[in-house]
Amino acid sequence: MELFDFIVEQVTELTDIDAELITRDTLLSELDLVSLDYVSIEVALKKKYGLSINMAELAQKQISSVGGFIDYLSRSLES
Repeated sequence: MELFDFIVEQVTELTDIDAELITRDTLLSELDLVSLDYVSIEVALKKKYGLSINMAELAQKQISSVGGFIDYLSRSLES
């Protein structure tokens, strides 16, 4: 499963947003995720990919879109 599809699946499980409405350009603020949702996504990423999210770094980079979040995660996977 591609990382984008995995994230979309996680978001749709946590929210009422239809998966077809989520694109790389979708703003994270439009997803109405709360901090506990991000923790749930982080746990799922850790289980599937062995990847941890550094929330302080994520906030510092001012990532605002789903695509930016995916790019951040992809770079983390490569390191």
